[in-house]
Amino acid sequence: MQVDIKTKNGRKLKVKALVDLGCTHTEIDKQLVKEKKIQMKAIDFSFEVFNADGTKNREVTKVAPLEVEINRHKEILEAAVIDLNRTDMFWDMTGWLNTTQKSIKRTEPSSSQGVQATVQ
Repeated sequence: MQVDIKTKNGRKLKVKALVDLGCTHTEIDKQLVKEKKIQMKAIDFSFEVFNADGTKNREVTKVAPLEVEINRHKEILEAAVIDLNRTDMFWDMTGWLNTTQKSIKRTEPSSSQGVQATVQ
């Protein structure tokens, strides 16, 4: 999914983000941060990040303050800077879903279609 991000110094970038409801944090690729000169800040603590297959990625010691926008939804967040193997960003959208769940209408499936959801 293509998303717009704005860095702390006001630069606007378009990145490809994998929306992952299993993520516990939003992450941004360290190579992208380096190439685009995205401002980072050290955090007072570190935490381990694991890949979907359970293998350890690395310890997070820096974050990138970002404003992310998709479909008129803006979220200000600090993305963990880690090696995503050239995937721009993994976006944990659980916060967004929690704030928008009241505007999601679920319709019952007919025999030929699955569950449909419309975000208003």
